[in-house]
Amino acid sequence: MLPVIEHPAALWAFLTLFDFRLYQPQLRHLLQLLDTLLVCPGKKTLSHLYRHLFHTPDPKTAADFFRESPWKRDDISLPRKQVLLLKFLELARPLGLTTLVVSLDDSLGPKHKDTRHLEAVAYHHDHNASGPGAPRYINGFVTFGASSRG
Repeated sequence: MLPVIEHPAALWAFLTLFDFRLYQPQLRHLLQLLDTLLVCPGKKTLSHLYRHLFHTPDPKTAADFFRESPWKRDDISLPRKQVLLLKFLELARPLGLTTLVVSLDDSLGPKHKDTRHLEAVAYHHDHNASGPGAPRYINGFVTFGASSRG
């Protein structure tokens, strides 16, 4: 695969919708990670993603971006949710949709059993793998998706 040389203007415009209080280097790491997550095939490890950048930074800087940055989860999560909800409403209006139904999908994103240092990763009940009287748990994170109808 060809390396990511330039980030799309649409991705940068999308990021600027959010009122993230991040320094320029933090915004650059966020842009690099989002871009490579969207276009890179295969594993989504930080090392693998950073290998696809034209100017390959040290993957440790990406890990530091998550581990040592001063923000809390809600500093990122709340503005993201607010902007996306407003965007859904904006898109629904011209289509004549009067009802926006949000359906939460609690699918699990499995992680390696040794992954422990990411806030969202913990052991969660796996509804699909469990059976009557045989609950199963998986180390991972809960993903959420949304859909709308009108």
